Amino acid sequence: MLQKPNFIPSIAGIVEALRYIIENGISGGTGSTSGANSKKFPQETLSAPGATSALDVFTVPYSRINYQFDVAGISGNLFVRIEGSNTGTGWANLSPNEEDVLITTNGSYMISVSEIILSRIRFNFISGTATITVNVVASL
Repeated sequence: MLQKPNFIPSIAGIVEALRYIIENGISGGTGSTSGANSKKFPQETLSAPGATSALDVFTVPYSRINYQFDVAGISGNLFVRIEGSNTGTGWANLSPNEEDVLITTNGSYMISVSEIILSRIRFNFISGTATITVNVVASL
């Protein structure tokens, strides 16, 4: 049985209400709307330390952002992180402990960020030698 969320006058309440509508349809039906409520951003490739383009997550308040990144040609240790900003000039590590992610082998990896309240978000290749191809999908 579907349970309607508690509606409270807050961002969390609005996000919960939107999630309910997306998952169940406006009438509470079982139709799938996931494709219409997701966005795939253009792929970016980093061959040296640096950041991807910042994504605007304020205009459209995405509830989940998935960064899939493929690492090739790794030599030694590679460090990456997801960063957020409210200004677009000062960036903070979004890891709970503010630790960078250590990668030691070629392969495909994913970092997911959810329930964020930011203006912008980006992937940052901090240090190491490799080519990283970054794909991003966000959903409401």
